Amino acid sequence: MNKNNRNRIGIIINHLINDNNFTKDEVAKHNNENDCWIIIDNNVLDVTTFLDDHPGGKGAILMYAGKDATEDFDMLHNRKVIDRYVPNAKIGTISN
Repeated sequence: MNKNNRNRIGIIINHLINDNNFTKDEVAKHNNENDCWIIIDNNVLDVTTFLDDHPGGKGAILMYAGKDATEDFDMLHNRKVIDRYVPNAKIGTISN
């Protein structure tokens, strides 16, 4: 396991133990194809493993890596696609 994967796993485990709340600043750090989180309706999704499977190409997701993608996501998708294609992607919510 490489250092990036260990760091990702550590961050996720820490937040699973601590109520799964993230700030937008924390999500913003996960902004590349090796560590890609997005926000949909205040839910934080780790979509790293889905990038290569996205029908529109990984670039369509990477342009929102570390950001809130809610508005553009909703223009193109039904929210049910999250549960269908990336059911385990939700790792937490945005804290206020």
